[in-house]
Amino acid sequence: TATLSYNMQKLMQNRKKGASMASVMKAMKMSTADQLKHLKYVQSYNYSVSVGVNSSSIDPVKVSNSSSSNTQQGTPPGGTSSSGSAQNKMTETSFSVSGNTTMKKLSSFTNGSYKLTSGRLLNSSDDGKNYAVISSALASDNDLKLGSSFKVYSTTSSGKKTYVTLKVIGIYKIQSSSASMDNMSDRQNPYNTIYTPLKTAQTLNHSTTTITSATYYLDDPVH
Repeated sequence: TATLSYNMQKLMQNRKKGASMASVMKAMKMSTADQLKHLKYVQSYNYSVSVGVNSSSIDPVKVSNSSSSNTQQGTPPGGTSSSGSAQNKMTETSFSVSGNTTMKKLSSFTNGSYKLTSGRLLNSSDDGKNYAVISSALASDNDLKLGSSFKVYSTTSSGKKTYVTLKVIGIYKIQSSSASMDNMSDRQNPYNTIYTPLKTAQTLNHSTTTITSATYYLDDPVH
């Protein structure tokens, strides 16, 4: 595989002392990522967008009674804001929406860390549909099952809220996780990650032309 994502070391070099990471980050455009997906040895690809959201209809799985929300909305690898728009500012969020072109080759599922227990994973044909795949803990805590619907929303710096109603089509169990639960916020808790099609996450992230990262799955050139 090959992954196109932010060069965090380069970003830190370009950052002025005391400046926020968001001030030096530029949006990763889908048009740039699209230039690579048709290369000779690219068999398939996955674009992803991560964005923090809240909900008035479900509650997050708590790490502890004192766990707090994360104050970053759009998050690429490294935990900094991913949106190219000035709208995507700091706001408290309790869930992380992970939008993907397809979940077929996500490492947490292919390496056995996460196991689908009911329903199905998202694929490329789901793009444009407001579907969700959630953890069994989140489902249990909120009495959700296959076919259940719940609403999430993101907030711009001006306070404008974007609401999306999601329908549960898959539930997975976390078999193992490398994430440390020490001082973890609700949003950082892997049980509170909600997988959606890419366009759904882009809508919540207030940018339909940018992504967080792109992963390309390559053919073996020997064959």
